[in-house]
Amino acid sequence: MTAIATANMVALPKDFAAIPRLALTFSTPLLIEPLDRLTSHLGQSGEPSARVFACREDMNSGLGGGGGNKLRKLEYVLADAVAQTPRPEYLVTEGGIQSNHVRQVAAAAAKLGFKSVLVISDLVPERSHASDPHLSRSYNEHGNVHFTELMSAAREEHPGVTAKELLDTKRGYWIPSGASTHPLGGLGYAKWAFELVAREREMGLFFDSIVLSVMSGSTLGGMIAGFALVDELQKRAGRMPRQRRLIGVAAGPKPREDFIQLVSGIAETTGRRIGLENRGFTGNAFEIDLRWHADAYGRLDDTTRRYIKLAASTEGLVVDPVYSGKAFTGVCRMVEAGELRGNVLFVHTGGVLSLSAYPDMR
Repeated sequence: MTAIATANMVALPKDFAAIPRLALTFSTPLLIEPLDRLTSHLGQSGEPSARVFACREDMNSGLGGGGGNKLRKLEYVLADAVAQTPRPEYLVTEGGIQSNHVRQVAAAAAKLGFKSVLVISDLVPERSHASDPHLSRSYNEHGNVHFTELMSAAREEHPGVTAKELLDTKRGYWIPSGASTHPLGGLGYAKWAFELVAREREMGLFFDSIVLSVMSGSTLGGMIAGFALVDELQKRAGRMPRQRRLIGVAAGPKPREDFIQLVSGIAETTGRRIGLENRGFTGNAFEIDLRWHADAYGRLDDTTRRYIKLAASTEGLVVDPVYSGKAFTGVCRMVEAGELRGNVLFVHTGGVLSLSAYPDMR
């Protein structure tokens, strides 16, 4: 496992690098920018305790109108899909009306010559059935809905009769919500951990805290496994790893223990794939912050609105109300409260294309 190979401009252990992967993201170093005007704003009452940076995962690909965290997961998942014999005709997945995941699956399907069927659930009824017809129409027809239609994806309501038939007849390849509970779903962000360490060396700094949104779990779960392998390799080389905080800001209400069980399970599955045998992960390896989800998935509350506007007005940075906007809110509030110190990396996982579905976000 200690032999090193390269994959997409980053050195990986040989066994990890040998796992099949399709290149759906740009072959460039991670896009990381300092948010110094934001940092100064958050420290108005005194010297800020933290310096905030953004990792622009929203710009990691040109597929589907913009990148996003799901494409990193799909690089490994779809390598498995194309290896099936016979090759499936369809990619079948599920998500909400404004799901970034289903848009990215539809984009990857078009790129790779698959058809796609998207099974849609109504996860935000206060939007889809809003009393204001302008709001409900925008939510049901604009944003990610528009993009998936452009990419000729077939959408059907849950439970998905066509999808079931395709899966039963082996004509479809199943990708769970967010690609998260797929056995390969955590690999993309395990690899990202190695890419981040490489960028830290280039930039001459260390990120003391990494903050991202969490819901289906494999972005955070993959990171946990990846950094655990990084630390293991450093120990074998006689170096003591530095400790960093991995913080998942919940994008919706769910009991903490459910998040911990979900993320830990994904980290363990991913860890076994990349060579971490018999390695368990508990809530001590990461943190779940339940304070900023506005009591409902996809809800745009006044606090989220305030910090979305702060991102745009201080840095020209656009984030969405569902995922990155919640994580960004958490970053800002924690910095303001002195809960985060040192270099803080906010991971922008995408979602901006859904903003036209929220016309009241002004």
